[in-house]
Amino acid sequence: MEILALILVVLLPTGDHFFMERDYFNAITEYKRALFRGDADSSIILRKIALSYLEQQKYDYSMKYYSEYLYNYDAEVSRLYAVALIRSGLYDDAIYLLSGAEDLCGLELIAIAHGFAGRYDSSFAILDSLNIAHPDYVDDEKALLFSRILPGFGLVFIGEVPLFLGTLAITGACGYLTYRYVRRGLYFEALTTGFPLFQRFYRGGLSNMKLKYRIYYENTLKRILSELESSLIEREEARLFDF
Repeated sequence: MEILALILVVLLPTGDHFFMERDYFNAITEYKRALFRGDADSSIILRKIALSYLEQQKYDYSMKYYSEYLYNYDAEVSRLYAVALIRSGLYDDAIYLLSGAEDLCGLELIAIAHGFAGRYDSSFAILDSLNIAHPDYVDDEKALLFSRILPGFGLVFIGEVPLFLGTLAITGACGYLTYRYVRRGLYFEALTTGFPLFQRFYRGGLSNMKLKYRIYYENTLKRILSELESSLIEREEARLFDF
């Protein structure tokens, strides 16, 4: 029986085999079995499980296994853990995890976390110190003020000129319709049709401007995060496997 068990262990695919085949589901299954049996270094197995979940973009599960590993602090692993936290929207947790980081990767992740949390001034200050290109920071409160005065004008600061013109045209048309109703003495129509339309597009323009600003900044942050994530995964694979 012992010989048969040994043969089965040798012949059956291992977690590493499934991982190299990019079959992360079965890789995780085999790693968990190895963890349960206690026939391998548990810290390595935890990292392999966490990495497999990261490859599947199951960041909540990945966080769980990275947090179990980090009783034995490892700077490289903490960066992967931070990626999972940021991807899960836990920006302040990622910043806390990386507090005191002085390496390029750690600082970039802190900047990204601040950015996704809406603290663009803090985010871009860090990126500037690292000489990393990013969109010019525009005070969105100032842009919002301009858009309140002239519908959509704040969009000009981020290059959305056609959208500004469209917002201005539609809002202006609704304002003109309201004005025409009033001029003709159709006050009921002005209150029930013209003004509600004007108000709807006016407020919609302000909301759309806020959304465009967030997308404008976050597209850059997402690109930087994706590049970092790929680099960190590649380095972790090199540490854990022979490829």
